[in-house]
Amino acid sequence: MKKLLLITLIILVITSLACITTQPELIQAINQVRQDNNLNTLNQEKRLNDFAQYRFNKLKSPYLSHANLRSDYAKFMGRYLEKGTIADCGEIIEKLYDYKAKFYNIDMNDLIETWLASPTHKAVILNKNWQNIGCYIGYKDQYTIIIVVEFDRLY
Repeated sequence: MKKLLLITLIILVITSLACITTQPELIQAINQVRQDNNLNTLNQEKRLNDFAQYRFNKLKSPYLSHANLRSDYAKFMGRYLEKGTIADCGEIIEKLYDYKAKFYNIDMNDLIETWLASPTHKAVILNKNWQNIGCYIGYKDQYTIIIVVEFDRLY
């Protein structure tokens, strides 16, 4: 029992460290694409990282969905934003399979190219109105990585 707990703890520490080192790389890659398209770079916001993690936790069901994005955003951001703040938000969700459990061995350039090949993902990334970005990358199970990227603009 103690051995199992120790292994679980080691896996949690490794995945947490991997998430921390991968988030800036993903945001940097998205900002580079935006710069290449003459758009503003986005500010990484802790509140959006927290919201991305919240959405990740809700997405652990078998089906990934953008359902309830706006209502989740409004409820979650209530603790961060002044009452009456108007905001718009967007989201990208990606599921990757890591059959060798390499802990986030993700090629960000390939990931970004895949998103840019999709008209809907490209529209989210290149939305000229976004000001802020946050993301969360984690394992749904031993072999499934879920990436959640949140964008917003405050008025």
